[in-house]
Amino acid sequence: MLKASIRLSLVYIFLFPANAQEAAKAGKLAAFPEPYQSILPVVAYQPESPLEFLRVRALHNINGGGFQIFQVRNRAAKPIRSYMIATITSAGTGAVWGNGKTPLQEALLPGHETPERMEDWKIDIVTAPEKTKGSFDAKGPMKGIVVFMIVRVEFGDGSTYSAEAEYEALREFFEKNAARSN
Repeated sequence: MLKASIRLSLVYIFLFPANAQEAAKAGKLAAFPEPYQSILPVVAYQPESPLEFLRVRALHNINGGGFQIFQVRNRAAKPIRSYMIATITSAGTGAVWGNGKTPLQEALLPGHETPERMEDWKIDIVTAPEKTKGSFDAKGPMKGIVVFMIVRVEFGDGSTYSAEAEYEALREFFEKNAARSN
């Protein structure tokens, strides 16, 4: 096991750029953006949603695996107490942030953003050399899309916005089509 981790460490040192090595030493997550021709991030059209996506990113962890980050703004006239945001991939997988019921540490006031800056995710965005991208299979034909959605929002006054039915329908659609293609 020790030999394997030493070999892995040596591979790591030679494959990744210096800024990725520095991020790893600092204990931070380091990732590079997925090329749009590989994984395409898409924001669901939700004009009634009190939250709007300002920025979305599909990232690839330098240690393997993909994940997404986002920045949203409260475009409603009242404070938001809680929310649920989800991503759904064309492979039928996804992730969820919040549950739309548990209160945030602080209400998200009208016009305010969370996180305030994309940098607040505490992720070092690095540039991976072509050979590193290739070793993580981040090049080549389109592998899928990832849809960002606002699923549920609860306001400070207890009223709610819900797109739970649309979220479930999209999730089931992708799961069914992913199973068909396998």
